[in-house]
Amino acid sequence: IDDFDIHPDRSNRTADFTALDGLADLSNADLSTALYSGLRTGQIVDVILDEIGWTGARDIDAGATYARFWWAENTDALTAINEIVAAEGPPAIAYIAPDGTFTFRDRHHRIVRTESTVPQAVFAAERVTCDAPAVTGSSYDYTAPFEYRHGWRDVVNTVDQEVSDRVTTFDTSVVWSTDGIFTLSIGETREIRVQTSDPFRDAVTPVLGTDFTTSGTGVVSAVITRDSGQSTIIRLTSVGGPASILSLQLRARPVAVERTVRVRVSDPGSIGIFGTKSFPNTIPYASPPDVQAVGEAIVAAYSSRRPIVKMRVVSGDIPHLQQIVTRTISDMITIRNGELGLDAEFHVESVAHTITRIPGVADCDDYVPVHSVVFGCEKVLEDCAPNPFTFDKTGAGFDDGTFDAIGCSNPDSVWIWDTQSTFDENNFGV
Repeated sequence: IDDFDIHPDRSNRTADFTALDGLADLSNADLSTALYSGLRTGQIVDVILDEIGWTGARDIDAGATYARFWWAENTDALTAINEIVAAEGPPAIAYIAPDGTFTFRDRHHRIVRTESTVPQAVFAAERVTCDAPAVTGSSYDYTAPFEYRHGWRDVVNTVDQEVSDRVTTFDTSVVWSTDGIFTLSIGETREIRVQTSDPFRDAVTPVLGTDFTTSGTGVVSAVITRDSGQSTIIRLTSVGGPASILSLQLRARPVAVERTVRVRVSDPGSIGIFGTKSFPNTIPYASPPDVQAVGEAIVAAYSSRRPIVKMRVVSGDIPHLQQIVTRTISDMITIRNGELGLDAEFHVESVAHTITRIPGVADCDDYVPVHSVVFGCEKVLEDCAPNPFTFDKTGAGFDDGTFDAIGCSNPDSVWIWDTQSTFDENNFGV
C-alpha cells in the first residue's frame, strides 16, 4: 500500500487505496554494475534482477537483441529494465504478473506463444432487441463506454538512429586520476570512489610508485572492488604508521566510441500517404545490425494505421470475472462491434482494474462490490504477403512472388530453431 484516502461521509463510507507492485522495488534500487559483453537482452534482465537481489519468480525470454557492451551506472533498476525493453524493440515488454512473477517478453513472443497467435476469447457489445442483425457468436459482453481510435497519430514510417559503436582499446591507459591529498592514520582504510566518462575493463590494482605516491611512516596498500564498469572503489589502507597519499590514478582498458553509425529504415509508400512520421525514442545498447532489425520491426508494425480500442468488461457473472482476472498483456482476443462494422483480432496492450461499491436495493448499508477492467487493445498486424518472393521455389520467383512488407514475419512460416526450421519451406524474419 502506497497511500489511502478515507471517506467518512454517511453516504459514502469508503476508502481509496493506492498500491504498488514489485516494479516499485526496482524503481527504488540504485544500480551500478560491471561491464558485460555479448549478452542477449534476456540475460541482461537476469543480471539486473541478480544485482538488486530479486528473490521472486522469473519468466524471462531469451531476447533477440545482443548488446555488444552493457553496463549500468547512476540509474535505477526499473530504468535499466525499460532501456533493455527499448533495445529489444516492440512488442517487447516487462511487467509483474498477477502471481508476482517478474516477466520479460522479447519482440518475437507474439509469433511463438499460443496465447498471442490464437484468440483466447471473443467479446462483443451487449445484445439489445433492436440489433438488426444481432451480434452473434460472442461468449462475453463488454459495456459502455467503448472507445475507438483510428490510429492515425500512432503511425511510424521512419526510424533514424545514430548508433555508437564501441571498441576495447588494446593498451592499458590512465582512465582516472586525482592530485587530491588523502591522509590516513595508523590502520585506517579510506575508500575512494572512481567514476570514468567511458566504461572500462581489466582495471589494474594501483601500484605504489606507479599509480600513487605517499609520504609518512605508514606503508599503504591498495585494492579495487571490481575491474570493469564505469566506476569502482579503490580501498587504501595504511599499516605501521600514518601516511598521506599525494597522487592517485587508475589504469584500465577503456571501451570508447570508435565510430558512430547511422541506421535508417523507412517505408516510402507510407511516407507518401502520411508524410514522414519518425520514431521518437532511442534504441540503446543494440549493435547496428540489431538496431536495423528493431527499426524494420517498428516500421512493419506501424507504417500503416492500426485501430486502437478501449473495452470495459464488468464481472456480472463468474465467466466474465474469470476473463477479467485471466486476460493479460499480449493475449489475442476477438472484438466485435456492430456499430463500427468491427470484427477483428486484437492484442491486449494494457489492463486497468477498478473495484467499486455501488448502492444496493435493500437499505443504505447494502453496497455491492463491482469489479471491472478496461482492456486497451491494438489491432493485430495484417497478414504478411501470401506468397513472398523466395529464391529456388517454383511459383515464388520473379513475376510470381510478392515482396513482403519490411520486417514482416508470418508466425506460420517464419524460421524457428527446433520448432519449424526447414530449408526451402520456412522464411527468415526479423
